[in-house]
Order: sequence, then C-alpha cells, then structure tokens
Amino acid sequence: MVSATDGRYITINNIDFSGNTIPESTGATFNLPADADFISDDTDNCWFTGGVQKNVTFDDLNDNNWARTVVLRPNQAPYNIAAIGLLKSTTVLTDAEREQLAEDFKLWLFWNEIN
Repeated sequence: MVSATDGRYITINNIDFSGNTIPESTGATFNLPADADFISDDTDNCWFTGGVQKNVTFDDLNDNNWARTVVLRPNQAPYNIAAIGLLKSTTVLTDAEREQLAEDFKLWLFWNEIN
C-alpha cells in the first residue's frame, strides 16, 4: 500500500515485486478506495469508470495522457514507477505550482500546456 497524505492509500493487488519502485514487468494491479472524493477527482477515468473502481495496471499508469493522475518514472528504460499522484479536481495550480509539479514528476514537455 502507498500512503496518501490524508491516510488513504493505493492498494497494490497481486504484488510480485519488492523495493521502492514498481517495475514495468509487474503483473500487479492498483486501485484507490471507492471514496466519493477520489471518484470526483478522477476526471480522467483512470481509477474509476462511472464511479466503479478499476484495477489499474502498470501500462495504464504509464500512459502519458492523464491530466489529473501524475506518475514519476524515468525517461529511459527501465521505466519503473517511483511515485503516483492524483490531483484534486478542485485544485487550480498556479504557474509556479504547475512548473514545480512538472519538475518533481518529470512530466513531459507539453503537460503544462494542456492542464
């Protein structure tokens, strides 16, 4: 389990790895609690579809098209995931916060332009 700042967490199902990162070879799946806040924050439908909890795979998390789910991974193989974040749907980032988030999560060049 990966703890959130408010004590809620991402559950890792069928964990098949150890260490501080999630390897791209994993068959594990990930999900968030079916909590009203998480459901409303997941405007990308990464974690929920129609309010129904999904089992998210490494490949799902590795998708660069999420606007509210951010994933920290290197730009070169192996693409092991080091951190996952879900931005609250009500959060409006300042330019400085967007730049800091893009730097911290090593988000792709145009992420700031579309979010």
